[in-house]
Amino acid sequence: MCLLGLVIAGCGGGGGGDDDKGFDLTATVDGKSVDSFHVSNGQGGTLNVNSGQEAVLKSSDGVTWTVQSADATVAYTQVKDPTDTVLDYNLSSAAGGQIVLAVASKEDASLTATVTVVVAPQQYTRKDAVVGAYSIYDVTDTSVTGTLTPSSYERLTTAVNTDGSYTTNSLNALLTVTDTYTANADGNRLSRAYVATYGTRNGDNCTYTPDRHYLSYPMYVGKTWTATWDYACTSAAHETGELNAVVEAFEPVTVGAGTFDALRVRLDTKITNSNDTNLANGSAGTAQYQIAILGWYVPSLGQYVKFQRDWTYVGSTPSYYVSHEIESMRETGQQ
Repeated sequence: MCLLGLVIAGCGGGGGGDDDKGFDLTATVDGKSVDSFHVSNGQGGTLNVNSGQEAVLKSSDGVTWTVQSADATVAYTQVKDPTDTVLDYNLSSAAGGQIVLAVASKEDASLTATVTVVVAPQQYTRKDAVVGAYSIYDVTDTSVTGTLTPSSYERLTTAVNTDGSYTTNSLNALLTVTDTYTANADGNRLSRAYVATYGTRNGDNCTYTPDRHYLSYPMYVGKTWTATWDYACTSAAHETGELNAVVEAFEPVTVGAGTFDALRVRLDTKITNSNDTNLANGSAGTAQYQIAILGWYVPSLGQYVKFQRDWTYVGSTPSYYVSHEIESMRETGQQ
């Protein structure tokens, strides 16, 4: 990586005549000319690049290149040794940022220009589901009265369809399958089947229409999206979910499975039209509550490794209902 304040001036390569000490700057990004970028001495300009791209600045006459400032989030590495007419960088940034270059004529240092290189956040695409992939999660629930309940479960991928959608089983600590889920190729939940340990609810099948949209690719810092889904079950239970999501940051997260580079995603969810009779207005099918969710999504794994959830209910609530939950990955692998 280049050092802040480093003056980069190669030997040779200058091209201007003795009577013209000025210079003109042009740019290419990944080998393609950026027609909108043209900066002369006395001017400033902005060059926009995506994370992972190669940017080349060229001067019509000999100059010195100085990194005036650089965000800590941006990595910039010289592809080739610079000359006084060419500067060649590879740029990357998980969270996005910029570097500012001061350019000065070698013949007359009073002739200057400023170039701001803005690097867009790295974009992450989905990873395909694989049969036999598993993850084990530890969960701690806090009830509305403050009672703590620890538990754990394993999520195992059992089938992947040709369109990329897939099926997973959820197993409790006794390795009993308690739930079966389906998700689309992006990993957004399509259905849930209550299999065991739910008493009278065993056999209940529920769908999310169109899906519970906790992932929106490509994922990157600053991305926002909204979504709405209807949740309906064969038991007649139903509710509507409304999501406001934003990718807030790129940061390390530590869970039992290790420390990972993650996107921190806020997934604020409002539930309406619920017919949960344990909640106020549930008998009328108009109960509502909110879930403030933070999720840590790890691009290298293609999944969330941690969730923090906080429920806010309207009206009276049974004492055993959960108000706060921490869910984190303890282990992940392939069977």
